Amino acid sequence: MPIDLDSYGVPLSMQHATLNDLVGAIRVWGVDRGIVANSSSMAQLAKLIEEVGELASGVAKRKPDVIRDSIGDVMVVLVMLASIEGVSVRDCLFAAWTEIRDRKGRMNDEGVFVKEADEASQFDHLPAPKL
Repeated sequence: MPIDLDSYGVPLSMQHATLNDLVGAIRVWGVDRGIVANSSSMAQLAKLIEEVGELASGVAKRKPDVIRDSIGDVMVVLVMLASIEGVSVRDCLFAAWTEIRDRKGRMNDEGVFVKEADEASQFDHLPAPKL
């Protein structure tokens, strides 16, 4: 269900913003508040873990508003981390996409995608059978 952007006080100019527009606005927000210049990657990593914890709580309690807010907060922190590290969010996503686009695997019984490469190496630690 879409959120009512007016109730959040979102300016009309940003209500149809692209992901690129939002990442740019978040970068500017971080620069204006001194986060990019004065924070550190480790501080942002700690913040990321905090936000992921809030996301986990929202998922566990099945609270859609908390989930949406927490995913947004995680993304904001990732934009700050990328800015501090001097990397582009787009480049990070593109690198991840090129790595996964041809990946094969299967869903296990717990609903986790297991890469074919991980499945193949699952028994690599065992000695080869004697023939």
